[in-house]
Amino acid sequence: MLLKQKKTIKVTRKISPITDPKTKHYSFHDDVWNWFYLPYKTINGQEYYSIGHGGYIKAVNVNTVNKQELLTNQVTIKLTKKMFDKKNMINIYDATSDQTKPKHFKLGQKVILMPK
Repeated sequence: MLLKQKKTIKVTRKISPITDPKTKHYSFHDDVWNWFYLPYKTINGQEYYSIGHGGYIKAVNVNTVNKQELLTNQVTIKLTKKMFDKKNMINIYDATSDQTKPKHFKLGQKVILMPK
């Protein structure tokens, strides 16, 4: 079954407060900035929300939960040629030293980006 864009659906799981901010999750906040997430299931490396009756929707395709924007604290990117400089390096910001440093990566390598 395909869902149309901007379709509102009712999920079958209960929202949970976030207890460990370093755990990867898609999250949203209430009006006073308490953070929550909907439990999801990982299938073939992709996160999905259960929508009941054996149906799932990719978490990355969900924009809002309870009328709040859905955000993620971690993202995986695949490095492309235009990201590299002439020396095949990528400048990476190191939050602990507050400096940008060049680092060598391989073309096509997957890198996880996350907050400090």
